[in-house]
Amino acid sequence: MPRFEIERPDGVYEVEAPDMERALAAFPPVKVAPPPDADPIRAQVRQELTADAGRGVPTQAGYGRQVLQGATLGFADEALAGASVPLEMMKRGTINPVEAYNFAKAREDLRLEDARKNNGALGTAAEIGGGVLGAGPAAVGAAANVIRQAPTALRAIGRGMGIGGALGGAAGVGEGSGLEGRIQGGAQGAGLGLAVGGAIPGAAAVAGPAFRGATAYVRALSNPESFAQNQIARAVVESGRSVDDITRSLTQAADEGQGVYNVADALGNAGGRMLSTVARNPGAGRTQVVEALEGRQAEQSRRVINALTEGFGSPQTAERTIKALTSARDETADLAYGAARREAGAVDVTPALMRADQTINPGVSGIMQPASNIADDTIESAVRKARSLIGDASGSQVTDFSVALRAKHDIDDMITAAERAGQNNKARLLGQVRNELDESLTQASAPYAKARDEFAAGSRRIEAVDLGKEAASGARRTEDIIPEFRALEAGAKPGYRAGYVDPLIAKVQNVSGDGTNRARPFTSQGFREESAAIAPMQYGPQMTRRLDREMEMFATRNQASGGSRTADNLADNAAFGNNVEIVADLLTGGGVFSAGRKLLSRGADTISGNTPEVREKVAQTLLATARDIPRLQPMIQQAVDGNQRALRTIQELLRGVQGGSAIALNRQPERRDRIQAPRRVPTTAR
Repeated sequence: MPRFEIERPDGVYEVEAPDMERALAAFPPVKVAPPPDADPIRAQVRQELTADAGRGVPTQAGYGRQVLQGATLGFADEALAGASVPLEMMKRGTINPVEAYNFAKAREDLRLEDARKNNGALGTAAEIGGGVLGAGPAAVGAAANVIRQAPTALRAIGRGMGIGGALGGAAGVGEGSGLEGRIQGGAQGAGLGLAVGGAIPGAAAVAGPAFRGATAYVRALSNPESFAQNQIARAVVESGRSVDDITRSLTQAADEGQGVYNVADALGNAGGRMLSTVARNPGAGRTQVVEALEGRQAEQSRRVINALTEGFGSPQTAERTIKALTSARDETADLAYGAARREAGAVDVTPALMRADQTINPGVSGIMQPASNIADDTIESAVRKARSLIGDASGSQVTDFSVALRAKHDIDDMITAAERAGQNNKARLLGQVRNELDESLTQASAPYAKARDEFAAGSRRIEAVDLGKEAASGARRTEDIIPEFRALEAGAKPGYRAGYVDPLIAKVQNVSGDGTNRARPFTSQGFREESAAIAPMQYGPQMTRRLDREMEMFATRNQASGGSRTADNLADNAAFGNNVEIVADLLTGGGVFSAGRKLLSRGADTISGNTPEVREKVAQTLLATARDIPRLQPMIQQAVDGNQRALRTIQELLRGVQGGSAIALNRQPERRDRIQAPRRVPTTAR
């Protein structure tokens, strides 16, 4: 077999192979480093640095620069270059941010290289020390990101392994010869396919966010509206709701009197967190968010009261309801009792007098009872007073229907007063006298019974208002309140509702401070069960939806601008360009690392595409309400559809790469067992 000598930069080698092509293939290509500053941008920046140094302008980076490089795990040059893009664009007179970034990056690279050369071992130690300081937080952040992405990444890896394993196994069977060869080839191909199919989506899951982050600034700067729409589309996907669902929620809220319900509310947690990013960073978007949310919260009390008033069908207060019911009862009674008087004859009140005498002088008549100076007790006194209204000790008694009717009403009032005072025995004995008198009136006039029943029904309607107020006081249990309401006659239920909702509305009116959630008391299980039973069916479900929306709107406000004021203060400082703390860190010993981290954190949002313009566009969309649907719906739908198409395209490409890679790796390599390993030939042996 021919032998060939191959000369390389690292020496001369002797190779035995069938031909020169295979001899050369035995060696990997030699990587030759390009000459220093071969890149024209680096060369130009090097000239600028040299010129600056000649004019006495400081160009050398100190130890702090290396500490910062190590603390950021090698990303300080990228971050600083990204923060310098606007200045480079003005300096170079270009509108291309990519070109400006390349110049800024070259400057940072050259300054860092010079620092490493000039600072020697001490600089290296500083950079290593910075890496130690930054490794902990970076590792925590990386671990958190891996945990967040784990479910999605694991699913993608599992699908990739399935596709790669199937394609690789099929290719292995096809490449083999004979049964045994095909079995071995299939097993080998499946193994390679599993490895490749799982590795590609795993790498994509890691590299995808990094690529998007690297290009975010350019995309946000060139088209902030499109970048903002993509962010909104991401929030829509995270919320798990479709654009049609969001549109229906906004429309229904407006139809039910809550036109201030917006897109962020409909998105739930995803919308609130995105709105928080806008509200806690400086810019016009922050002002829009804070003013809209605070103005809306100031009107929450009115909206909650309207929801309760309309939900229970009670536009009047309990007091006005009682007055209206009393007036209606009395007006009806006047007509009914007037008819009863016109058709009435003489009234025989003897049974009522006898019932009273049984209480005052049990067992004997008043004529036979011997005189006594013992005073009446309270019950005897009350019954004696009731008796005096219809007869006297001489035996005279009332026979006129109107006089007897007035006496009956007076006794009714005495009974009511005793019941309210807790004197139940007195009320019972007075009730016996009243009932006998009532029966006598019924015998004297045929229309009287109807008038009496109508008056009693009106009185029960009035009493139901007080029952409702007592039910809402919190002193009674839901298990007792619901049966009590259901047992009422239909005419008494509106009064009960009015009494029930009146103290609830009063509580809402008495709450002070715009930061209080007025809807929270109406989310309890007890209120939900009671309102479902008491509120009219045509109003109750709508009331529940309105109260739930108030909870969602308060949660959005709380996520966006509630809680600690620290973030707001930091945003104010950033808006004023307040860099005092950074300067203080630099002037004090050992503050370089702290200053660097603060500087990078200030520029991180901008580099990631979180620019003031983008935040303003995001705020405008998230604060949009039902009146913005004609403009909003197609815009969001288009962004969501675009993201989904891009995702499907990437998935198809990944599947193709997975399958193709598995097949390619599984192909039987050309045998090279006749090519001997290269042997180094000493120079003297030539």
